[in-house]
Amino acid sequence: MYELGFNYNKEYTVFKIYAPQITTIKLLLYENYDDVRYKSIDMIKSDGYFEVKVEGDLDGIYYKYQLDDEFEIVDPFCQASSINSLKSCVVDLNSTNPEGLADEQYKIANRNEAIIYELSIKDYSSDISSKVDENYRGKFLGLVEENDVSGINHLKDLGITHVHLMPVFDFVGVDERNSESFSEDNYNWGYNPEIYNSIEGSYSTEPDNPKNRIIEFKKMIQTLHENNIGVIMDVVYNHTFRNKDHPFNLIYPQFYRRDNNGDFTNGSGVGNELNTEDEFVRKFIIDSLLYFQKEFHIDGFRFDLM
Repeated sequence: MYELGFNYNKEYTVFKIYAPQITTIKLLLYENYDDVRYKSIDMIKSDGYFEVKVEGDLDGIYYKYQLDDEFEIVDPFCQASSINSLKSCVVDLNSTNPEGLADEQYKIANRNEAIIYELSIKDYSSDISSKVDENYRGKFLGLVEENDVSGINHLKDLGITHVHLMPVFDFVGVDERNSESFSEDNYNWGYNPEIYNSIEGSYSTEPDNPKNRIIEFKKMIQTLHENNIGVIMDVVYNHTFRNKDHPFNLIYPQFYRRDNNGDFTNGSGVGNELNTEDEFVRKFIIDSLLYFQKEFHIDGFRFDLM
């Protein structure tokens, strides 16, 4: 039984999504993230699940779902996305591992004496005074660049044991094509989740390359571990930024959200909150945590509004 999202194999990829109230779903495949033309494939429905197996090596192929010939959505279960979350992307995750990552032996030492430093990837190295290479300012690699003023040497000088990263999964509120801008309408700490299992592109040096953001995030974690610094990930599973037009709500209305007489409850303060009482939603959160732990070697999680 395949998990939801895309399940990549070099010979084929299986796409699967749960949408019991939807009648038909078409898989739309694109060569490039900005393509208008696509290949349409009908998905097969069974017990509320839609699934299709596509032959061939789809590594790097973009896709969306079309629901009942009406709405087009990105895959909320995907592990990679295009710039600004316009499309989901199939990736061979094995090809994103830096050398040595798979054999990494880092372990947290004496967790009861942890000294945790919270930071925003963008804030940490964006200022020119940081002396970080201008190509790495505000990026994953800027956090671990070696220099006398900032980067990883500053973290080591502080004597911390862990960095607590403010959200690094895909979020809304920053134009990834112009992430260097610090204008008020192009700045966000990341508490506006869009695609939970995809890495935010504004922190990568190539935001239009879905693999690059994964590779650089892994390189950053690997380098921190090599310097005996653990990584804690801030996770915001309690809500999404968008309400009725978020893919979660379109594939299964009033299911992923707590409902109050046909409208969303607002315990999170942002207009919606995930229905974590439901076993299906809890499984999604647990699967997501395990994905970040196993694929990226994340050492701990901080839950927003737990």
